[in-house]
Amino acid sequence: MDSCRVLGTSCTCLLTSINGLGATPTRRNPTDGTTHTALEDSFAYSKPADWFYPVRHYLGAALLDRKQPKDAEKVFRADLERNPENGWALFGLWQALEAQKRRKDAATAKQRFDKAWSRADFQLSRAAF
Repeated sequence: MDSCRVLGTSCTCLLTSINGLGATPTRRNPTDGTTHTALEDSFAYSKPADWFYPVRHYLGAALLDRKQPKDAEKVFRADLERNPENGWALFGLWQALEAQKRRKDAATAKQRFDKAWSRADFQLSRAAF
């Protein structure tokens, strides 16, 4: 058993994640994200999170880049279950719905994004940094 813990998450788990996240989901191979999201989901709950960059944002953005908006929508909705009203995930959801020509749903997502992002000091152009 791993005796080293950082805010409830084992050090082995964190170090494995950091090492593995060097290969975050990319436009070329977004499916790499499945393993990363499972690993991120295994982290103990903490605020702030043990790992700052939610893998689902990168996975969803990569799926949008590959013109797979239905899959991206699922990823962003899953992130919003874990991180309610997260601006990055709402932006990605909005983009995914727009790409599917679901205008009414996209308008609702944009309203949620606008509210979540109302105090931000920069504009997003993508759902991942």
